[in-house]
Amino acid sequence: MSGIGKTGGPDLNLLERLSKAPGGVIKVDETGNRFTMDQTGMTFRSGLHRMFRQDKSEEDIQQNKSTLRSILDEIGQKAGQDVLDEVMTRNLKLGGDRETYTVGDRLQRGTYVSSTLVKELLQITRSVIAEKNEAIAEQQRLDAQKMEPFKEESRTQVDNHLPKCLSENLKSLRDDSGIRDDHTWNRFLDFVDGNKGRITSSFDDRIEDKARWDSSLSYIDVHSGVSSFLSKTLLPEFLGAQPQRKSLEELSDGDIAKAVRQRLDSFDQRHVDRFVEDLLTKKKDEDDDDTSGMKNLRSLRDSVAVQLNMQGREMVSDDELVEMLDTRQLSDMLSEHVRRRRD
Repeated sequence: MSGIGKTGGPDLNLLERLSKAPGGVIKVDETGNRFTMDQTGMTFRSGLHRMFRQDKSEEDIQQNKSTLRSILDEIGQKAGQDVLDEVMTRNLKLGGDRETYTVGDRLQRGTYVSSTLVKELLQITRSVIAEKNEAIAEQQRLDAQKMEPFKEESRTQVDNHLPKCLSENLKSLRDDSGIRDDHTWNRFLDFVDGNKGRITSSFDDRIEDKARWDSSLSYIDVHSGVSSFLSKTLLPEFLGAQPQRKSLEELSDGDIAKAVRQRLDSFDQRHVDRFVEDLLTKKKDEDDDDTSGMKNLRSLRDSVAVQLNMQGREMVSDDELVEMLDTRQLSDMLSEHVRRRRD
């Protein structure tokens, strides 16, 4: 990653460290990774070259090339090849220069690498990065300016077509939703209504992509976008948050007895325990009359069935079943149960 156009910019810590190195010639080892300072031989020869224009030895030239190439490779890796290409064309001035040399010239000539040279190279690199970032920012501004009319048109399309597209997609989704009763479906419709803002926001990326190609959303785009968000996002979220539900036929006597116990939690639990036990007591013989508990269970089932029918639903969860039980009906049943036991 070059870091160009991003907050913080590329990591140039190596050049920072080398630019602050003590006096002397910087050398890189044969691996091209480890830099050291030469405080004697090469430094002395560098001084002679600078003061008296004494020719560099071939060994020094090759060593200097390797060192500078390693530093330039670091720039290319961290700031990008396009930055390095531009850096190579920039002039790099050093004390005692009689001619003007570019960074590329310095590499070709095998210039001695010092902290001063690296400092100048660092400044050149930062300048190139700043110029490129400025150019990127200006291009982004121009692109955003050009895209805005298309984005505005897309937003208008979403606002205009969303109600119709939502209605059409909900109709087609009804049979495929897996929701079996009207009550739960109406709760899903309420959930959708509460998430209209998310539906609108789901078009943001599409609007951006369309605008990049000088285009805006169409009715078909809005319709397909609503369909996708309903079926892939809102419906799974809603279903995932629903408790497990059973039909009235699937509810066991034990399920109803458990709900009765929860509904009567504020009553005397000694009486409740015996009442629940009575609910689950079956007749001993087929020829016997139904037990009082069986009759009460049948009444409770009938009461729940009426409420389910009124609400247009087929399924009920454990918590919903508790809420459907009529406390007054249960209280009367419990009182009759206690009276019979006393008699």
